[in-house]
Amino acid sequence: MRSASIACVLILIALTTSLLVLQRSAPGGTSLDPRLEVVPTLREWHASAGYFRLEVGSRIVVDSTDSPSLVPTAEAIQQDMASLTGVRPMIAKGLHETSGDVFLTLDANDGEIGAEGYLLEIGDGVTIRAHTPAGIFYGSRSLLQMLSAGRSLLVPRGRARDFPQYSERGFMLDVSSQFVPIGQLKRYIRNLAWYKFNDLQLELNDNGGFRLNSPAFPGLAATDGSYTETEFRDLETYALVRGITITPEIDSPGHAAALTHFRPDIADPQNANFIDLRSPGADAFMASLWGSFIPWFTGPRIAIGADEYDPGNGDAYRAYVNFLDAFLRQHGKSVRMWGSLSRESGRLPVSTDITIQQWDTEWSNPMTMDRLGFPIINASSEFLYIVTPKSPWFADHIDAANLYKGWNPTVFSRTDKTLNLSPGDPLLQGAMFDFWGHAATRDAFTRVQAGTPVVGEKLWNDVSGDVPYATFEAAVQRAGEAAAL
Repeated sequence: MRSASIACVLILIALTTSLLVLQRSAPGGTSLDPRLEVVPTLREWHASAGYFRLEVGSRIVVDSTDSPSLVPTAEAIQQDMASLTGVRPMIAKGLHETSGDVFLTLDANDGEIGAEGYLLEIGDGVTIRAHTPAGIFYGSRSLLQMLSAGRSLLVPRGRARDFPQYSERGFMLDVSSQFVPIGQLKRYIRNLAWYKFNDLQLELNDNGGFRLNSPAFPGLAATDGSYTETEFRDLETYALVRGITITPEIDSPGHAAALTHFRPDIADPQNANFIDLRSPGADAFMASLWGSFIPWFTGPRIAIGADEYDPGNGDAYRAYVNFLDAFLRQHGKSVRMWGSLSRESGRLPVSTDITIQQWDTEWSNPMTMDRLGFPIINASSEFLYIVTPKSPWFADHIDAANLYKGWNPTVFSRTDKTLNLSPGDPLLQGAMFDFWGHAATRDAFTRVQAGTPVVGEKLWNDVSGDVPYATFEAAVQRAGEAAAL
C-alpha cells in the first residue's frame, strides 16, 4: 500500500510538471482573434503566423533616445508583468528590438494614432511604439491582456494599430463621504489603467469632510483621514506613469459644509451647506484656499464643482463661477464644472472656456450648452452614476449589458432624444462614470470594477454594433484583471 501511495504521488508530480511546462509553451484553450482578447477591443489587428514566447530571460528594452521619459513606464510594466506572469524582465537600454525582448520606443511614424495611440508589433520580439509614454503604457495593457487571455507565456504574432475615439475617458470618485487610503486609490488607478482610462477626478470635499491637509489651514482637514501634499503628489506621479491624470475637485459654492464649518462667517444663514455669495469674505477665502493648493496639483485641469446651489440668484452664482475660472486660469489651469447653468439662469454669460460635466438634463440642458459653445463631458446620472447606499433617484451599479447595447457618449436621455448630441460633435470630449458614497469598501471597488470595462470600451473603440454583448463579456473575462500589487 505504501509503495502504491508513493507511485501515485510521483504520477501527480509528473502531471503537475507537465501542466506547468504546457502553460509556458502553448496557449490555453482555443486560439482566438486578439481583437477579442483585449478590452477595449483593438481598432486594427493584422495577424502573422506563429507565437512570441515571453521567456525568463526576456528583457524590457527602452529606446536609449527616449530613456529619461520611458524608464518609469518600463518599471511599471515590469512590475505588472511580474505580478501577472511570474516573469520579471530586466530593464535595459538599446536602439532596436532584439529577439525575445519587449522594446519600447517613442519613434512612431504614424500621425493618425495621436498622443494616446500606439503600434504593437509582435514577431521574434515585441515592439511598442507611441508618441507619448501614456501611449506606450496603453500598448502594454494590450500585450498583458493577450498573455492573460491565452493563459500562457505565448502571444500570437501580428501587428496592432490602436487609438482612442474620445480624449476624455474618465472616472470620478467621491473621497469626501468616506476617506479612501492612498493604497486603495492606487488600486482604483490600476483598474482604470487596465482599460485605458486617462482621467481620475477626486471629489476632495463635500459635506463629508475636506480631504487635503495643509498647515496653511489648520483645522480644515477632516479628522478621520486626509492627504498631505507629499502623499497627493506621490499619487499624481503614480497615476501619470500609468496614463492617468488626476483632476482635483474642490466643490463650492454648494456642497460646502466642510468649508463653512471652518469659516462660519461665509456660510449662508439659511443653509450651511452653501457659501453665502453675498459675504464680503467669500471670494477672498476661496482665492486663498485655491492659491494654497494649486501648487499641489500637477495636472492641467481643476474641477470647481458648482453643482446644486440655490438657484435664487443666478447672476451672483454666475459671477462666482467666472471669478473662479479667471483665478484658476491665471495659475495655468483649465476648469470644469458640474452642469448647472439651465437652473442657475441669469443675464451674465459664463465663460465658455469652462468644460461642462453634464450630469442632469434639468440642471443643464446638453443641447443648450452645446449651442453656447461649451466643451461637454457626458457624466449622465441616468446612465453613469453609482450611488451607495442605494438612493431612490440613482442606480447603485452600472448596468453593463444595457450600457453596452443602448448607450454611447452622445446619449444623455433614454426618453427624450432631443437632448442627445450628434455623433462626431466636436464639443463632446467623451464621458466619465461616477461613484458617490463609501468608496473605501470592498463592495464599492467591486461595483466600480464591474462597470469599468464597458465604459472603457465605449470611449476607446466601441464595437457594440458588430460584437454581441455575450462575446464582449467573454473577452472581459479572458482579459482578466489588473495586477493586484
